[in-house]
Amino acid sequence: MMVDFWENHFSIFANKDDDRYLLTGFDRETIRPFAMGRFRDLLGATAHSPAMLYYLDNWRSSVPRPYPAKDGKPAGVDGGLNENYARELMELHSMGVDGGYTQKDVQEVARCFTGWTIEKPNQEGLFLYRPGLHDNGDKIVLGHKILAGGGIADGERVLDILAMHASTARFIATKLARRFISDDPPPSVIDRAAAVFLKTDGSIRETLRAIMTAPEFFAATTYRAKVRSPFEYVAAAMRALNADTDGDRPVLDAIGRMGQPVFGRITPDGYADRADQWLSSGAMVARFNFASALATNRIKGTKVDVEKLLSGVDRAKKDEVASRLVQLTLTGDASKGTRAALDKLLRSEAATDSVQNQVYPFPGFPPEFSPLNTSRPAKPQRSLVPPTKFVKVNNPIPNHYVVVLNDDVVSSDAPLNVRHDAIAAIANAHALHYAGKVGYIYETALKGYSIELPEEAAAIAISNEPQVKWVEEVGTLQFGIESNITRNVSASYAPNGATSQTLPAYIAELITLLVGSPEFQQR
Repeated sequence: MMVDFWENHFSIFANKDDDRYLLTGFDRETIRPFAMGRFRDLLGATAHSPAMLYYLDNWRSSVPRPYPAKDGKPAGVDGGLNENYARELMELHSMGVDGGYTQKDVQEVARCFTGWTIEKPNQEGLFLYRPGLHDNGDKIVLGHKILAGGGIADGERVLDILAMHASTARFIATKLARRFISDDPPPSVIDRAAAVFLKTDGSIRETLRAIMTAPEFFAATTYRAKVRSPFEYVAAAMRALNADTDGDRPVLDAIGRMGQPVFGRITPDGYADRADQWLSSGAMVARFNFASALATNRIKGTKVDVEKLLSGVDRAKKDEVASRLVQLTLTGDASKGTRAALDKLLRSEAATDSVQNQVYPFPGFPPEFSPLNTSRPAKPQRSLVPPTKFVKVNNPIPNHYVVVLNDDVVSSDAPLNVRHDAIAAIANAHALHYAGKVGYIYETALKGYSIELPEEAAAIAISNEPQVKWVEEVGTLQFGIESNITRNVSASYAPNGATSQTLPAYIAELITLLVGSPEFQQR
């Protein structure tokens, strides 16, 4: 968790030219060895990191070097000062935007780091100090005079000053308290943690101890007060279900669809550690789709052995199965809303013979946190125009039809907002706005998302929405691995490399519901 925290604090964008090739070293050599040590050591490691120097352009920063006119060419200047790293070092890495530094301090810090560069960025990619590029004049940083001729020690002196500055202590304490307590942590905790930070020479471990032993940390008001980021959510789901995963592209893509591409933040401020960063309707739909895919082993390179999870439990006893899964996912502490949804599922026909992937409304679920958001204004409806073709499939809901979005819109390579805007457009077309019956969202064998609609709603959708197409397919929707959704047939469950097992379909629904529940998405 602390590696994730610091890699977001010292955020780097992977797709800035060749920086992607430097990120392995950034993770393994810069962040991991120092994540629980002294902040000064971590700050120094990032300052020497080729990935950081490249991302914030310090590798090009040098003392200006004038040259005379020659052979008819006018005089000019080679190199020059780049302030990007100096500014972010103070604003984002140490003191914070309100830390008390000035633009003059930024310029002086930039002078101290001239000559800190990279040896062949697209080859060796190693840190290199070039004395000839360094500004060796006197500098004054935050009132501290740095004498001329210091060379590389100028930058080290700046790091010493910043690492133990009172503003840095408070900034780091605030971010750690926000990460582990709540979006708006109590000032009393921040004060104590900042004091410990300064007293212990910037010990990250002791600062965390001060936060995690504070009475406020155990207060009822801070229980499950944080929304898990997509990275945390996926990791927690894998851990709860004891998934075996290679963590490869399908997992990274799932995290990206929820709004947090790994090393994908373009700006150096990192992802905001607040709930409103993650609570869009589209992102929540992506979470439910991930929960469903994980429960049914539809993520390539990842498998969940449900038989092992339910070892010793009679699968015919639904209450016992539900109890085991609640213990695994929520440590037995399900809310009233989730228990009501569980009871509804276990009593329903779906609990015996079908997989429907319902998105269950939970009492007390904040509206902006729910994919069943009904706050969208209704689109004016046109007159019903019968579609020229219906698509009728053998699916769990009689007399319903399947709308399949155009592959161009919903392909896995399409941006998240494009896919979910298309889904929202269909929801608006039949004026249900993700409420009620629009909860059946599938990834299908037709290579896209589909939504089941009542017949009259389907007619409106096809007449109003150009991105909707009808596909004639007689048969069944493909779901999971080598399995069909049909009425009165249990889902086939086959982990990668395992023998196909037949499990009651309600088990997949239980897992989807629990992993998609509000309390699982919180910590």
